[in-house]
Order: sequence, then C-alpha cells, then structure tokens
Amino acid sequence: MTRGPTLARWVMVGAVPVVAIAIAARQHYLHATQDLSTWKGGGMGMFAAADNSLERYAKIYLLLPDGHRQPLLRLTEFQERLKRQALWYPNERNFRALADSIRATTWWASTDRVPLNVFDENGQRVRDGTEQYYDLYPAHPRTASEQANWNVEIEYWKASYDAKTREFVAAPARTFTFND
Repeated sequence: MTRGPTLARWVMVGAVPVVAIAIAARQHYLHATQDLSTWKGGGMGMFAAADNSLERYAKIYLLLPDGHRQPLLRLTEFQERLKRQALWYPNERNFRALADSIRATTWWASTDRVPLNVFDENGQRVRDGTEQYYDLYPAHPRTASEQANWNVEIEYWKASYDAKTREFVAAPARTFTFND
C-alpha cells in the first residue's frame, strides 16, 4: 500500500526537473541554431540580453530581370504580420512565407520618383539621393495566370550594443534570396 503513493510522489518530484531541463535545452538549441530571441521561452536569457523587435529588422527587395533591386517599403497588413513573425523566429521557412506572399501580390508604382538615400551600418551616408526609384504599393492578389517576372530578396538585420565602443550598431545577419 505504501509503494503506490511513494512511486507517484517520486514520479512527480522527478517529472518537474526533467520537463524544466527539456524546455531549457530546447530554448538553448533554438537560440544557438535558429537565431531565436533569448526572450522566447523565458529563463535567465531574458535578463541577460536586451533583445526585442527594435533590434531586428528586414529590408525587402524585388530583384528585377535587369539586375536592379527595387526596395519595398509598403506591405499589406498580412505581410507585416508575416514579417514580424519572421523577425522573432528568423528561419528560412518564415521568410519564405513572407516572400511567397509578396510574389502573390500585384504591385503598382507611384507616379513620383523617390530619392534613394543609403546609409551604412554606422549611419554614414553612402549615396546622396541622386539615384531615384518608384515607390511601390500593394494593389491586389495576383491571379493564378499572372506570373511574377522578379524574385524576392530579404536582408535580415540585427542591431547590438558594443560594450567596448558604447555604440549601438546594426549589421546584416543573413540574406535570403527566393528565386521561385
């Protein structure tokens, strides 16, 4: 009679640490291999890193057949949600879902050209705005018969604090090119 409650108690006492260790191991694995935020999953990582959506961003380009890269600055609400999801869990599958949604959209160009000012990761101006492009707006979903004659490139950037220089710097972490 005493064996039943004792065994159940030992299972309960042993189950909690085993589950906690499994969750911590999964969190460490995802952080190390998938660039998952240390805040996801909790634990002490959320106190050791200042990682949030302000430190992660994406630059999205349409790669045109003539070799030009057309930046996309406006996305649909659904595409913005896909982008946020991809920034919190930056793997190829999530960025591919965003690229597929972009390829499934018809884009219209504005009538006015916008100057392109390019800055490097230190905030220094690289180009002065003499190069111009047409701002694109999402119009409507493509029909099955319409084929996109361009590809999508997504640059995933991360910013971090450099304790030695006491500066906040951004650098590209990965570039995804989807040639479908």
